[in-house]
Amino acid sequence: LGKDGTVKVVDFGIARVLESSKTQTGMLIGTFAYMSPEQYHGEHADERSDIWSFGVLLYELLSYQRPFMRPTPAGLMNAICNEEPTPLGTHIAEIPNELQVVVSKILQKSPTERYQSMEDVLLELDPILKTLQVQFVVDLVAQSRLLIEQNEYTQARDLLRQALQVESSNTQARSLLEKANAGVRRMLNRPKAQQCVERGQALLEEGKLQQAKIEVEHSLEFDSTFAPGIELQRVVLEKLARAKQISEWLEAAK
Repeated sequence: LGKDGTVKVVDFGIARVLESSKTQTGMLIGTFAYMSPEQYHGEHADERSDIWSFGVLLYELLSYQRPFMRPTPAGLMNAICNEEPTPLGTHIAEIPNELQVVVSKILQKSPTERYQSMEDVLLELDPILKTLQVQFVVDLVAQSRLLIEQNEYTQARDLLRQALQVESSNTQARSLLEKANAGVRRMLNRPKAQQCVERGQALLEEGKLQQAKIEVEHSLEFDSTFAPGIELQRVVLEKLARAKQISEWLEAAK
């Protein structure tokens, strides 16, 4: 499982004892790492042995390392049969205690002390998963809100999309995503808004107030929050109002 969430299948192999070489030894250890203690003791292996193998994989997915690691097959077998794995909290500071308890029970040496079925494992993992998902979404929404306040709309949009993949019905995330999308559109339209402002300023200097007003309105259609467009609109409207007042005074004077 890559850091970016990409899943890659790297091995469907079953260990075969072939002629000695580094490659064969690596294959052997790689497969042995997921075998249960009872398999090494030559005892009957049932669903609980598969649960052990799942526990090794779960430990590895969470911490990016196996619970038992030794350079030789003999050392690895001894560790699996006689040693306790390093607590997950050593590798992951923020891991929930409930999850550590579940993994620890899955990796009990004796099959009778493990979960007796995968249904039991899933019943324990499901509420932990839901709690983690809720907190994950809460954190992403909080980060996105800060990014939006900082006008980092693209990053906020990406985080909110992640949040909605986990919880598609989250109303806060959807509302913020609309704001982020609007912000992204405004940023994309900024160059066009700037061009309209520049044309409007030129027309204003030429005294063409109505045409300048039209360019300003176009600018704000592209981005209603564009500060140069808002300021130019204020100036144009003031000049139009003054021109109207002067016209009325002149008419009255006549």
